[in-house]
Amino acid sequence: ELQNANQHELIQCFYDSYRVSVGAINISISQSNSEAFSLLTGSGLDILLKKSIIPSDQNLPRLRLSSQVNAISIHLSRDSLIRLGLLIEKLRSDFESNSPH
Repeated sequence: ELQNANQHELIQCFYDSYRVSVGAINISISQSNSEAFSLLTGSGLDILLKKSIIPSDQNLPRLRLSSQVNAISIHLSRDSLIRLGLLIEKLRSDFESNSPH
């Protein structure tokens, strides 16, 4: 059977595979005095992680990762963009004031 396998199939024999599925993704942003707004929603994310069964082989990557987003919806409005900009500016200001000079 190995004689009939193509190179891709042979390479797959050198990896253990793990599949992770994440569903009902929702990213919302809120500040302490305002209502949260939904920025991004998606129906799911599929991740395939492959780990080499021969980690000492320098010709094979130790880890291979691939992912697929099933669907995604981005909610942008003038109000959400303004709030997102204010939040980014606040985070940047906080970061700069807390970083050593």
